[in-house]
Amino acid sequence: MGIRFPRRPEDVKFPRPEDVRFPRPEDVKFPRPEDVRFPEVAREAFASGGLLLGAVVTLGERTDDGFLVEAVTLPWFEIVRFLMEDPERRFQIPWRKWEEMIAGAYRRAGFEIVTLTHRSGDHGRDVVAVKRDGGIMVGQVRIIDQVKAYGPGQLVPANDVRALMGVLFAEDRPASKAVLTTTADFAPRLLQDPAVARLVPHRLQLVNGIELLRRLAAAAEGTTKPAG
Repeated sequence: MGIRFPRRPEDVKFPRPEDVRFPRPEDVKFPRPEDVRFPEVAREAFASGGLLLGAVVTLGERTDDGFLVEAVTLPWFEIVRFLMEDPERRFQIPWRKWEEMIAGAYRRAGFEIVTLTHRSGDHGRDVVAVKRDGGIMVGQVRIIDQVKAYGPGQLVPANDVRALMGVLFAEDRPASKAVLTTTADFAPRLLQDPAVARLVPHRLQLVNGIELLRRLAAAAEGTTKPAG
């Protein structure tokens, strides 16, 4: 039996606009990210890099420094969950994705203004996070975070830490603290350097791979700040 098409345009019946019913916004129910459970195929997607292709943050207005981060997306939570299952997976995540993940963590931690800086020309700042006191700029906390996505066994040298200290004191807009975050670890005896030791932890914070995972987990649960 063949397909029969109407012969005349007037024989085609479309619903009237007033007969179309859409749900009200308040009637649409979305699951909470922590309630969503992905099947095994999602784990395979992570292993193959598929999950890492999706956006983990929602970007807003462009600024001189980069893009404002408005919120995290569902893949942000999924990547955190997979990292909790196997911490070694942190070495599979590309450097730019790590910058986005950490920017999202600041946003989750209640920082009102979070900037993901440009891929190049960032002046040693990958993420800039600002938390205001009572909605005004007086007494604000402004953190600059430099991210080092290193492989297993690769250590952040003392010179990189000193370079970030230089960025901290060269900022046009005063920063409360500089954070150096790495997926790996730092050179041994780094804190024996008097110039570094006098700034830790109030003006300088060193976050290694294990501490990074703790901070991500806390941010996902909404229980604490990643820094500050």
